[in-house]
Amino acid sequence: MNGVFEEIDSLTGKIEPTFWQEYWAWFVAAAMLLAFILGFLTRKKNKPAETPLEKAMLQIKAAAMSATDSLFAFYVSAAVREYISEVYKMPAPERTTEEFLKIASNSENLDEGAKKQIAELLTLADLAKFAGAEFGSEGRSKMSNLAIDFVESQDAKINAAKK
Repeated sequence: MNGVFEEIDSLTGKIEPTFWQEYWAWFVAAAMLLAFILGFLTRKKNKPAETPLEKAMLQIKAAAMSATDSLFAFYVSAAVREYISEVYKMPAPERTTEEFLKIASNSENLDEGAKKQIAELLTLADLAKFAGAEFGSEGRSKMSNLAIDFVESQDAKINAAKK
């Protein structure tokens, strides 16, 4: 053919794969391993659940930040009611003070001292919430001390009964 193809050298040899063609799978595997390790290191750690005592204490202490005595009384009484509900399975949060005190008076879990503490605490709370009574710092201190004494004493009794 007129010598045109005679000038082209014959193709000999093998075409080698490029670096990326040869090692792409290793880079993907390394990236996946790195993502797994980072995910493991940055995962959220599960905290142990708060005990009813811890929840109540946090709520009582947070109540001190309330602007008004009415709000303070609401938060403190709610903390104690939720504690009682969780520990003794009594419907404390869903009942009025009068209804709850009737239920509490029939409870075998609460001794007379605890029943008096609850009655005094809920009465003070109702005075602030519904009658607009103002405690001042002394009244707030009395109410929070009543709540703290109640939940701590009940928790101590429960822990003693478990042992």
